[in-house]
Amino acid sequence: MARPIDLRDAAREKADAQSFQRGREYARQGAVRSITRRRDTWEARVKGSRPRPYRVEFRTEGGAFRDASCSCPMGQGAFCKHIVAALLVAAEHPERVDEAPDLEEALRKLSEGELRRLILDAAAARPGLRLFLDARMPGLISPAVERRKAAESSSGAATHKQASKLLHSLDRMRRSEAYWHVEEVLLGLDAMVEACTLRAAGGFTSDALESLGGLTAAYAEEWRLLDDSGGGPGGFWYRLGDAWAELLGLPDVEEPVRAMWRKTLRGYETELVKIGLVKPLEAAILGRP
Repeated sequence: MARPIDLRDAAREKADAQSFQRGREYARQGAVRSITRRRDTWEARVKGSRPRPYRVEFRTEGGAFRDASCSCPMGQGAFCKHIVAALLVAAEHPERVDEAPDLEEALRKLSEGELRRLILDAAAARPGLRLFLDARMPGLISPAVERRKAAESSSGAATHKQASKLLHSLDRMRRSEAYWHVEEVLLGLDAMVEACTLRAAGGFTSDALESLGGLTAAYAEEWRLLDDSGGGPGGFWYRLGDAWAELLGLPDVEEPVRAMWRKTLRGYETELVKIGLVKPLEAAILGRP
C-alpha cells in the first residue's frame, strides 16, 4: 500500500534537482493551463516548448500518491518539469482544480439511446476509436468470439495492413489539422496491441506474436508520418516494448522463436537509439520483466 504523501513531496522525491527547479518555474510562470480531477485521476495541460500543451496525468488513492505520466518525450522515467509543475499547482492552488464527475458515473446517467448516439458520434469523429471498439467488443461479448477471430485471422500480414491504413488515415488532412488527431491514431494502435495480448491470453500465442510483429513492422516503416512534436508517437515505442516483453516472456514460446523475435527487435532498437529514444525495446530484448 502506498504511504500518504503530499503532492509537493512527490515532486521533490521523484524528480531530479534540475527538473524540480524548472517545474517550479513553470508553475510560477503560469504554464499549467488547466487541471481537472475525476475522483482519483488528475489531468493537467502544461505549456511547454511545443505549440500544443503536454498532457500530464497523475493518480491518487485514499490520500496516497500513486504515479504520474506526461506526454512529453521525457515523461517515461523520472518526473519531468511538466509533471512537477502540475503537482505543485495542484498542491498549492486547489482553487484552480476543476472537479469533474467520474466518467463511469456520468455514463450511468445516460439512457441506452443517448449512450449509443454518443459512441456512434465519437467513432465518426475519431479515426482511431472505431478500431479500438472493434478490438474490445468481441471480448466483451464473448471470449469464444475473440478466440475464433484470432484463429481465423491472417495474423501478421493482416495486422500490418490494418496498422498501415490507420497510420495513413491522416494523409488527406492539412498538417496543422492532423496534429490534433495523432492521439486518436495512437488510441487505435493501442487497441491493436491489446488485441494481440488478448489472443495470447486465449491460447493463441504464436498468432499473437505474428500479429504484434506485423503491427511493429508497419509502425517502424511509417510512424514518422505522425507529428511527434507532442512526444506521443515516440512514446508508443515503449508501449510496444512492454507488449513484446510480456509475450516473449510467456512459457509456451519456444526458445528459437524467442531468439528470432529478439533479433528483429534489436534491429529496430538500433535505429530508434540513433534518433534519441532511450532503448524502448530493451526489456523485451534482454528478457527482463
